[in-house]
Amino acid sequence: MKKITSLLLVILSLVMVLSLASCNKQTTEEIINGAIEKTSALTEYEAKMNITIDMAMQGMTMSIPMNVVTKVKDADKENPIISATTTTSMLGQSMSVESYMDGEYVYISEDGEGYKMSLEDAMGEYDYASDIDDMLKKMPEDLIKDIELTEGDDGSYKLTVSIPNETFEEIFGDFVDDMNEASAGEIIEELEISDCKVVITVKNDYVSNYDISFKMAMSVGGVETNSTVTANMEFVNPGEAVTVTPPEGYQDFEDFSDLGGFDW
Repeated sequence: MKKITSLLLVILSLVMVLSLASCNKQTTEEIINGAIEKTSALTEYEAKMNITIDMAMQGMTMSIPMNVVTKVKDADKENPIISATTTTSMLGQSMSVESYMDGEYVYISEDGEGYKMSLEDAMGEYDYASDIDDMLKKMPEDLIKDIELTEGDDGSYKLTVSIPNETFEEIFGDFVDDMNEASAGEIIEELEISDCKVVITVKNDYVSNYDISFKMAMSVGGVETNSTVTANMEFVNPGEAVTVTPPEGYQDFEDFSDLGGFDW
């Protein structure tokens, strides 16, 4: 009888452990969107964004890579402190720009020249924190609930999901508009999005990487253009302190309005 009782107790204990483990297991939506919420709530962070736009039009092809390293402090305040180094290449020419926002001005350093602009004149052009927000979006639960995450040896989780075109535009509309402007620079007459894919990697309850890819078929000034956009955003040691450094000598930069605007 004692042996039977002991066996029943062992079985009961196993059932309780398995039930508890099942209750504690997080869903795909909880892991992914929970990490996105936690990362979005960071008041200071460093993010590296690599974007490539491959364009084809009238028998010609062109690739536009852009790399942005952004550091942000006081992200929860009305005027966060932001520094960014942006490197862009086009037609064999490379350009690097440093920018720094202190709540009153944007300080820009380019090719050894420096100037400052009021936030109003800058019109958000150098607010790379907003660009990060445009990309770091939560996933609809009904879209990812049945997707099994890939677990890495480092304890990370990876979600790979293809997104219907209409849903993608609803979620990433602002980001798509940014890519339109970067690739066309003109009014888009027609635009069709396809092959939309998102890959999100979560580690230590934060988003470590957020990748987006999609294709754009558009008409610009009557010219049919096809583009493939690939974007990767990496958060560097999320949750740790960040040092934001302004360009050297920024306090002596001349005001942009005193330099004759964009004609200087």
